Amino acid sequence: KTPQALADGTLGQRTLGEYLYAEHYSSDFVDRFLIPIFAGINTVSCQAVRDYPAAVIAQYFNRAFILSSVYRAVGGASAIAQALSKRVTHQRLGARIRRVQRDGEAVAITMEDGRIESFDAVVFATQANQILDLLGDATRVERSVLKSVRYDAVRVVMHNDARLMPADRSDWGPVNYVLSPQFDRPMVSIWVNRLLPSYQHAQPLFQTINPMLEPSPELVLQDCSLQRPIVDLATQANLQKLQTLHAQAQRRVFFCGSYAAPGIPLLESAVASARSVANAIATRRTRSKTA
Repeated sequence: KTPQALADGTLGQRTLGEYLYAEHYSSDFVDRFLIPIFAGINTVSCQAVRDYPAAVIAQYFNRAFILSSVYRAVGGASAIAQALSKRVTHQRLGARIRRVQRDGEAVAITMEDGRIESFDAVVFATQANQILDLLGDATRVERSVLKSVRYDAVRVVMHNDARLMPADRSDWGPVNYVLSPQFDRPMVSIWVNRLLPSYQHAQPLFQTINPMLEPSPELVLQDCSLQRPIVDLATQANLQKLQTLHAQAQRRVFFCGSYAAPGIPLLESAVASARSVANAIATRRTRSKTA
């Protein structure tokens, strides 16, 4: 039913919550399966999932679970970064930047030590809410687009405390959900040993998102707060404005990240947006050569 609604466009400008209510899906399916599953995938609150465009969730579900399979990169994000950067000739890691500003037919970057370097183009591969602190000459439209991207904080803890896992070890899975009426987010504990071969014989290692129970302090390895982009009905219009910016003939400053591509803002969305930016830069360079 939902794939058909997606195909014929009847999902329209409806949120997921509105669609599920209108189609009379059972509360068990909605509140105990679908909403918590996507709250875990997106690492956002259950209410944020209800506010998602229904079409975005339907497209993800259709692509990931019906039309194809979901693949996981062995080695995690670091392995992906190494593979993507393998053919990059010059890499400078840890270079601290104070300011980025367009300068005629180049973009000037002022380093923390005062040095200024010029480049043909600059790509901001960071969160939207961090760019304006660096981009000194942001236009009104750029400011509007970037400020329209909202974020929600999520707590992630790396630890060795098995108390945050199911009480019966035979129930442990690679990903473990706990729901509570007292919390608007599921607690998701990832059993790292089951996912990464290099940790198979190490002591139990867990990554818990939104812990409902505090792990023992002596078993905490890292406790951090991350930010995830919020997706709602206004997101698509903002993405179209961003695409219009990137299509400008003399464009030299570009933005990419999980927030800058249609769909759920996951790692693959960030890669898709980076590819789109690379194509835009390549197209601009081709035009310059033929002009």
